[in-house]
Formats: sequence, C-alpha cells, structure tokens
Amino acid sequence: DTVFKSSDGGLSWSRSDQGLNGATFATGRISVDPANSMVVYVATDRAGPFKSTDAGATWTAANNGLPVGATSRNTYLTIDPSNSATLYLGSDGAGVFKSTNAGATWTAINNGLAGQALYTATGPFVDRRDAQRLLIGTADGIYRSLDGGASWTVQKRFVQSDGASLFPARFRIDTRNDATLYVIVSGSPPAGGAYADTGVWRSADRGDTWTQILSGRNVREFRVTGTATAATLHATSWDTGGDVLRSTDDGGSWTSAVGGLTNRYVDGLTATLDRSQLAFAATDGGGVFANSLVLRDEDRLYNWTEDSFPTFFVPRRPASQSILGYYARCYSASGNCVGVKDGEVYYYDGRNILRIGTLAELMLMVR
Repeated sequence: DTVFKSSDGGLSWSRSDQGLNGATFATGRISVDPANSMVVYVATDRAGPFKSTDAGATWTAANNGLPVGATSRNTYLTIDPSNSATLYLGSDGAGVFKSTNAGATWTAINNGLAGQALYTATGPFVDRRDAQRLLIGTADGIYRSLDGGASWTVQKRFVQSDGASLFPARFRIDTRNDATLYVIVSGSPPAGGAYADTGVWRSADRGDTWTQILSGRNVREFRVTGTATAATLHATSWDTGGDVLRSTDDGGSWTSAVGGLTNRYVDGLTATLDRSQLAFAATDGGGVFANSLVLRDEDRLYNWTEDSFPTFFVPRRPASQSILGYYARCYSASGNCVGVKDGEVYYYDGRNILRIGTLAELMLMVR
C-alpha cells in the first residue's frame, strides 16, 4: 500500500510516497489543508500520521506525543476548517488526540471516554458552525464534545437485542443545510442475517438526535451531492453482489445506480469540489471508476478522438498535460498530439500544428 497522486483529474496516477518508508494505509485517511492545498496529511495504520508541505512530493512523520496505541490501525485525522493549525486524531484503542500546532505535537483529550469509546471508528467531526462542537464515532456509539474535546458525553448507542454493539463510521454533511448530518452504522451481522440498525442514520440537529433512513444494509461508504435546494444521497452496499444505492427523497426510497461499474463492491466515493455530483468510485480490487459527466470537455474530446481514430493514437490514454500554453495529450510512440488552446482544437503530426476547429464545434460531435 502507498499514496498515489493524480494531476490531471484522475486520468493518470503516479506514486507520491517519498519519506513514507513503507508505512501502510487504509482508505479515507488523506486530509488536505483547506487553507493551503500544498499541506497534506495521511494517517497510517501503524506509523502514525505523516505530513507533506509540497503537495505529497515528500513526507515527514508527525507523531510527536502519540503513544504506540495511537499509531495502530483505523486512525482518522481531521483538520479544523476554521483553523487549519488545529488537528484531531482518532485512534484504535488510545482515544482521541489534538494538535494545535499543525501536527508538531499531540495531546490526549479523553475525558469522558473509556473502554470501547477509546476505539475510534470515525471522526472527530468538527461542526461547521462552532469549532468547539465535535462528534466522534466509537465502538461504544456516538460521543459529543462542546468544548473542543476537553470533555465528551455519549449521544447515541447502537446496541442490538443479542448484546452486539454496532459502531458508527463516516460522518457526512448535507449540501442544503450544514445542521443536517449523516452517519454510516456498521457491524458484523449474525450468520445468514443482518442487524436492523446497520445502514445510514440522519440527524437534523447537528448530531443531538438520530433517525435511521436506510436499514439492514452493510454500507461501506456514503456521500451527499447536490445544491443548496436539492440533494442526492448515495450509499454503497456490500451485501451479496455489491450495490450503489441512490435516493432523491431524503432516504424515503432507494434505487440501484451501478451503470458502468464492472465491480460493484465500492469502498470509496468522492464528489466534485462543489459537491454537485459524484466524481470517482474506488472498488475493492476492480480499480477506480470516473463519472463521465464530470470529465472536462477537452478530456471528452480526447477520449472520442482516440476511440474514433485509434490508428493515430498510440499508446492509448496518456496523461493530459500543459505544453506551451496548450492543454494536450501527446503520444510518444506516434509523435502525434491533440491540444486545446483558447477554445480552439489543434492537431500536431510531429512536424506541423494544424487547427481542426473550435472546441464547441467538435463537442457537438462528441455528444
């Protein structure tokens, strides 16, 4: 396992792990500083968090003050969106830690957490309206802090009739109202069955109370996309065969949305920067799938030309890049390039640059 980076919207990927020294990872552990995209953190399975100040080109350990238990599996790192020097780290057995100096040092903040509550399943989640208000999902349920982690109280437990305790995983925010939150609830079901409380729960009061909107499903990931007036909910299910479920009525009903996915066991979903729609789906062993609706027009054009005129383009699907002011794809084996500049499309045959039309004209053919 390692960290990969894409600089062309996911069309190509390269390793970005200098300094990580063989640390291993799980999905969902990369955090980008909202005030400076060059600063990136990654929480590892057993080596604690690492920090990069050059957009992932190099990494250094940022685990000063963390005991061994805090560097074990299932650590989650959260950046305070109102002050990116304040970080929170949830651990698997050692509770929650806080840094107020961008990861230089860490201090335990476990007042009110004990036993199974020291096993963080997700979070800490920082409230968008009040940075002192935090939520964490633990093996003992959802805990809340109103004082920046100085103290914690339990808000919701998910204990089943047979005594099993389910755990909350992955908080999400509604696109229409940041007081509305969602959380996945997971657990190992009995043989041949499922716990009723597994699935997705929603809170309309910033995490004080919770109501279930998808029940009895083994959900791995959940995303909310949409606008300030309309939201779409997406949940990936790992029940037999795998599935991606979609709801446009606040969870009142769900339909399958797996068109184009050759592997339906989806571990991760990401949205576009404006959260208007899904961008990528990461599957379990089947690769990463892109939502064709979010490809930029230039990339749709390149895909179309490669599909329609394959003999001109060898090898297929190279990375897009900036060349002399053109956004272009070049094919080293053939010497051909296709580029876009100022809304005009150009073809390079290895000797001459030829204008072949406007982007708008050619996109009519692509669509």
